[in-house]
Amino acid sequence: MAEEAYRRAPKNARILDTLGWILVRDGADTARGLKLLRDAYSRAANRPTIRYHLAVALSQQGRNDDARRYLDEIIKSGVPGDILKDAKALRAKLKK
Repeated sequence: MAEEAYRRAPKNARILDTLGWILVRDGADTARGLKLLRDAYSRAANRPTIRYHLAVALSQQGRNDDARRYLDEIIKSGVPGDILKDAKALRAKLKK
């Protein structure tokens, strides 16, 4: 379904995020997933969920400095809810 949505609306940040996250989360194609998440972020940088998904993708590829930067943005924003909790947990794992 996500692939079909992407074919219909390839510039929609939410769709880019959804498909990218699926590819990263499932390990199906993390390189493509990261590319889609970067595109989603460029279109909707203010969405903490996209930042978190991008940070996870970067950390999975060993790009921890980049991941920490996005996680720190989320944490500094103080966005309420699970995203903040998840960002803090991942940031603690990537401690430097």
